[in-house]
Amino acid sequence: MQTSQNYATSKSTGTYFTAPSSWSRISQKEIATIESASSSSTVKEKLSLTRWAEAYSSSSSVSAADVLSANAPKSPIAFAQVRYLSGTEINEASYNFLRDLVFPITGWAEGSISAPTDLSILDDSEVKEKGASGIHTQITFTGSDGQLQTFDQTSLLANDRRSIYVFLVRCTTTCFEKNQKVLQKIIDSFTVRGDA
Repeated sequence: MQTSQNYATSKSTGTYFTAPSSWSRISQKEIATIESASSSSTVKEKLSLTRWAEAYSSSSSVSAADVLSANAPKSPIAFAQVRYLSGTEINEASYNFLRDLVFPITGWAEGSISAPTDLSILDDSEVKEKGASGIHTQITFTGSDGQLQTFDQTSLLANDRRSIYVFLVRCTTTCFEKNQKVLQKIIDSFTVRGDA
């Protein structure tokens, strides 16, 4: 019997999400290969602290490079990552820190950093899971690629404050609205039970 879902699961970190069975998987190895090519010492340090990473997309042509790009994908991408915090990050961990893992959303909202002129914050709410707590943020904005994108991020801090759990679901806003029902089901599936 064929299942209707792909189950992206990390037993060691107690984390999982589901995606439709027709979606294509991008493995941790593929994602790490792209990250390891970066010349940034910060990217390399975070890679060394990664415990699990996995992505799925509705298009088989989406690659790990697309997953990690700031450009708006034309097909939906769901990406989860669990990593240890560095010593510096442990001391900095806050809701603002979690919100700003990918884009400086807090600074954009407060006006302390120049924001996209069409930035819209659709949701910014607290999330509590069994193994972690944090914040869910959904925004729309036009990036440097000139595409309006919807960016949905759930960022959680482990109860022991040593790890973070990040889940991103995104694509162009037209694509996101067209696939709203499926994408919301994926977003709602993200679960963090914590270390086994």
